[in-house]
Amino acid sequence: MDASPFIGPGWVANQGKVGPAFINAATSENGACGLPKVAKSFDKADIYLGGTDNTATLTIQISNGTPVAISGVNLTDNLPAPLQIGSGAVSNTCTGGTLAAAQGSSAVSLTGFGIPSGGCSVTVPVVWPNTDAGRQACVNTPSVTNTITPGTDFVSPTGQVNTPATAPLTCHA
Repeated sequence: MDASPFIGPGWVANQGKVGPAFINAATSENGACGLPKVAKSFDKADIYLGGTDNTATLTIQISNGTPVAISGVNLTDNLPAPLQIGSGAVSNTCTGGTLAAAQGSSAVSLTGFGIPSGGCSVTVPVVWPNTDAGRQACVNTPSVTNTITPGTDFVSPTGQVNTPATAPLTCHA
């Protein structure tokens, strides 16, 4: 066994690096601690305002790489202006909890839910409204990025991978 990274000159070069490396590996999504992670995407990159193609489906995926369910998790997704929850089915495959995503609102909330082993997802129809404000935003700021910030918008009692989940969407007038 080569112990040189831990003694003599090798230790001096590696001091302060070994512990954090083990911690980072253990607390990653697939590490020994298996922290849950949130990711998100839209089913399309572009919305065409005023047409029949002005709705996109937002999918929020929550991973759980452990063999045990994680309970007591909270998730909030505040859509960037001018996006709103559209008409259609709002669903999730997580366990328990309370899902709120009212048509016309700009927030999705799932509180007190469980993440089964292997993970779960939330699916929401999103629309870029064809209103004065929506048309103005489509011209002035045609691209928006929807972000969930772990530790604030996604909180698990076991901790979570703290990489923000983002999904871009572009409007065409």
